Amino acid sequence: MTPNKRWRVKHPDIWQAGKKKYYDQFHPTINKCQLYTADEDALIITSELSDRDLHGCLGRSVAAIQNRRSKLRKRVGSHLLIMHKNLR
Repeated sequence: MTPNKRWRVKHPDIWQAGKKKYYDQFHPTINKCQLYTADEDALIITSELSDRDLHGCLGRSVAAIQNRRSKLRKRVGSHLLIMHKNLR
């Protein structure tokens, strides 16, 4: 075992804290606990805007918008979304 690995094994809490501090500087968690509102869900489902434009309107990442749309479609069912778009 290398000296560095021996130290990590003896001090796992200090090692984890250092890794967390290092990686937190690259990934700010601005909206970590911000829940979606009904208006945001409606925009994500029915809007004709691109995900990049929605990102600017909602202040969420493009990946978060895509994940939310996927979860909403699974919850509601894709056939209901198609019917809703045809009614507009």
